[in-house]
Amino acid sequence: MGGSAAGPDILSGGRCELGLGAGAFRAAIEAMGGPSRTPGEAASALEEAVDVIRPMWSDERSVRHAGRHYHLAGVHPGPRPVHPMGRIDEGAAEVGREPATVRRVRNVFGTVTDGPSGGFLTGPPRQWTDELTEPAVEFGMDTLVFGTEADDPAPYHRRAVEIAPAVRETVARHRARPRPVEVIHAGPTGTAWSRSTGERVNG
Repeated sequence: MGGSAAGPDILSGGRCELGLGAGAFRAAIEAMGGPSRTPGEAASALEEAVDVIRPMWSDERSVRHAGRHYHLAGVHPGPRPVHPMGRIDEGAAEVGREPATVRRVRNVFGTVTDGPSGGFLTGPPRQWTDELTEPAVEFGMDTLVFGTEADDPAPYHRRAVEIAPAVRETVARHRARPRPVEVIHAGPTGTAWSRSTGERVNG
């Protein structure tokens, strides 16, 4: 992935960015021979992937990594991007844009329950609130795209009524100048609606 992104970045003179996700559509990933991971394992694998990609863009002679999900045994790194990738604030500033105006979107998949935690985003509304508040406060995520692998509207209702307002309230308490957290509902068909405005945002 690092090399696939670095190539276009070099050819375009530094205008390519790399976006990574944890792999929300587990059934499709498994059907194509990918690993079967729980939401928590997928999030852990994503964090580790970032730890692997960055040294692959370095000037090191070789890269070694022995992690839970990925292993590298003396791989020669490169090519190296011509600009620092994955740094939203710096990228916005370079083109004269206020970093706070850049929308930061997170796809959210999981299971809301009434029992104890079963892992990342698998548990009661209070757990969801805590786990969605952290990226909003720490990394500036301001838009949540709630998705589901089925067309059952019940999960959307609980997220909209119980979780989204709690996340907004908690984030507002943490931020000196509150920035609204927008909630978008997206189904398997890819069509999405803004919970805040009621407007269709794609499809």
